[in-house]
Amino acid sequence: MATRSREDARRALGLPLDRKVIAVSGGGWGVGDLAGATRAALEDAPDAIVLCLCGRNDKLRARVAERFGDEPRLRLMGFTDRMGDVLAAADALIHSSAGLTVLEAIIRGCPVISYGFGYGHVRASNAALERFGLAQVARTQEDIGPALEHALLRRPDPDPSFARRPSTASLILNDERRARQVPVWRRRTARVATAAAATVVLAGWVLTTGASYSLVSHFVHMRPTTVVSTDRPEVGVIVDAPSGEVPSLASALYASGIRATFALSHPPSQGEMGVYGYGDQAVPRLRGGGLVRWLHTRDQLHDMLNSMGTGHHFLYASSGPSVGQWWMAHGAGGRLIAGAVKLKDGDDSLGRLHAGEVVELVLTPTTNVITLVDKLRLRLESEHLAAVPVGRLIRDAGSPV
Repeated sequence: MATRSREDARRALGLPLDRKVIAVSGGGWGVGDLAGATRAALEDAPDAIVLCLCGRNDKLRARVAERFGDEPRLRLMGFTDRMGDVLAAADALIHSSAGLTVLEAIIRGCPVISYGFGYGHVRASNAALERFGLAQVARTQEDIGPALEHALLRRPDPDPSFARRPSTASLILNDERRARQVPVWRRRTARVATAAAATVVLAGWVLTTGASYSLVSHFVHMRPTTVVSTDRPEVGVIVDAPSGEVPSLASALYASGIRATFALSHPPSQGEMGVYGYGDQAVPRLRGGGLVRWLHTRDQLHDMLNSMGTGHHFLYASSGPSVGQWWMAHGAGGRLIAGAVKLKDGDDSLGRLHAGEVVELVLTPTTNVITLVDKLRLRLESEHLAAVPVGRLIRDAGSPV
């Protein structure tokens, strides 16, 4: 694990160097009482910047934004692959789901407070963390204040010794007493048969399921583009709407000064091609699901890209990405995009937007389009941000599509 100074990490995240920073995390799925932990951090550390990491839990992010959206010291984040920078930058971490995040925080020198989800393996992990003095455990919101005060007194030095320790698996495998000796030929035969069966099962699982995509994308750069680094006051907008609604929706967005990227799951009709006249953009939306559907990815893209007049390098969206689908689309020159913020209904809460984020509008036949568009327009005006197609957002940031 590469060494990362606090100053470099904070510059990378756009955080001030002279303020305390508290990270509140619920893991990749945003579990636990993050709203309570955020409230406690804001109240008990009145001068600190609070990073609330909601993972893939869009509903939680909306609730936290609705409750604390006007708090200037709060930074809301979705799922991120920059957890190393977050932990290197933070003076303390309030974390709900134990696991490897706690170990990485210790390696980075970030004090840990476990709070918000004391069930199952997390309860057992909390007991071990306390027993070995690796973290504080707050069982109620009232316990967070004293724990934070203690954590912020002194930030410990990074402890890379954990990263150098042998894994539990290696210790077990090197213990010759763990099993009685069996003939070599039997071991080899069993290994070959097991490896062959596991390879077939694993290959099928990896290539076809969304769960495998979520797992593999932690370690390989396969995540969709949801935010870009830009100096321009603009956000990208991507729209997922029923095909018959696209022309009227494009007109409504144009009237509100919003330019967008429309994700289409079929070759565009003549009416849908009219979005280009408004300065908008159309991109393919690949369908997810099915054991072999990903095998048709290139055919789907070929049909839609020819109709859209798109070149070799292109953007695309997916209703359910898998490793196989991403692999084929990437090989064809595609770049996956998705919303960092999703707005599905006029009643949904829309928190603060930041330049460079991608906002995804998900419409159904029952969606009140006018209410939804007005909500986005008013938020953009209040944040002094312009809405542009995602392709333009990426180009304006100086990145190739």
